[in-house]
Amino acid sequence: MSSAMPTWEMLKIHEVHFYTRMTDIELAKAVHASILKFEADNYLLNALITAYLKLGLLSYAYTMFNGMCDPNVVTYTSIISVFGKSGYEFQALELFYRMRESGIKPNEFSFVALLMTCGRMLELELGFQVHSLARKLGYLSSTFVANALMALCDKCGYLEDALVLFDEMPERDIASWNTVIVGVVNELMYDKAFELFRDMQRVDGFRVDQFALSSVLNACAGCSALKAGREIHARVLKMGFENNLSVNNTLIAFYTKCGECHI
Repeated sequence: MSSAMPTWEMLKIHEVHFYTRMTDIELAKAVHASILKFEADNYLLNALITAYLKLGLLSYAYTMFNGMCDPNVVTYTSIISVFGKSGYEFQALELFYRMRESGIKPNEFSFVALLMTCGRMLELELGFQVHSLARKLGYLSSTFVANALMALCDKCGYLEDALVLFDEMPERDIASWNTVIVGVVNELMYDKAFELFRDMQRVDGFRVDQFALSSVLNACAGCSALKAGREIHARVLKMGFENNLSVNNTLIAFYTKCGECHI
């Protein structure tokens, strides 16, 4: 019958499409009400919590989280990450401690979320303690964890520590390079920025992205390197980033700083 209650299979369909369909609050609440009629598994509950978090409904997500019988590392990490980004840094830390007390082992994304929270609090010492725990639990070689710690060091004014971490990384990704390039540009170390920009392509073979291009253009503007900036502009056009807002804004600032009024 058309008035029959939603079946478990129907709820599974909702689960599969959460990330693409959960765009309004009423739909989230409707699916939540349907789930309450069944014994939902953690995978589905985590999907709904994630939907609430993406909609900015932190109180709904937290209430649902507290009602779960057996939250797992995915549940905790999702809550910690969003709380840390939303001005609830201390609550995020408390949730991490709660996760540890419950015997759940953090994964690398848990540590990334916590290190990012430390960055917002400018808690470098706590960040080092978190990294020490990550090393102890086997995430010594995690690129994601190392990137988060580098960003924390840079944000707290310890760029040299970030560069040491960068040099010691067994494997880097493009975010690793972008983090240190942004850091050295912010410290007005423009020659070092140009060196890193070259090395990211020569050493690790990465194709530069809009963030790297914007950062090195800032370096060109900072030292009035008009020729180098024009070369980067040519690279921007070649790579198809001419319509990227961030790159365009940086180009405008570069040419303005170098005394040219048009691109």
